[in-house]
Amino acid sequence: MGVDKRNRLWVGTWDAGISVFDPASDKFINIYPRKNDSTWLSFKSIMSMKEDKQGNVWVMGVDGEVVSINISELTNYNEPDSMFQHIRFHGYKFLSPGKMIWEIESWGERNVIFSTAEGFFTIDPFTQQISRPELVADDGTRLDTMTNVSLCRENASVLWIGTHRHDMFRLDER
Repeated sequence: MGVDKRNRLWVGTWDAGISVFDPASDKFINIYPRKNDSTWLSFKSIMSMKEDKQGNVWVMGVDGEVVSINISELTNYNEPDSMFQHIRFHGYKFLSPGKMIWEIESWGERNVIFSTAEGFFTIDPFTQQISRPELVADDGTRLDTMTNVSLCRENASVLWIGTHRHDMFRLDER
């Protein structure tokens, strides 16, 4: 669950996709999954959601699936159907089956970083390129392949990383 920059409440469900509440129109908009449809949300169980710096909403599913949702500036937010006409989805699947994506944070000027059961991955939403960054904590510990379960942004350049078995680390992106 989260609130985007337009003050809409995004609620991920376990069994029915996403509900978006727009307080300006006092209406819910439901985004139901369409299995095997690459142009739409394809999974129903939502683990977490987060908006990036560009206004894309990133949705993480339970089986290593990620979808970025972009809603065009052409959307008339007073008309609920307008959102569906201007919404775009881009799906990514880059983990082994059964592996989890735990959290997402902004990374640099335009990328996002995911903490997963298989380490870290970054995605550039403009090129859709997925990469595995080399990450070394302030104390010299390699973090890129550890099971990372939590991320917390202290400020624009400092990211705290909680791992499954190896404590917590501070990463300065500068």
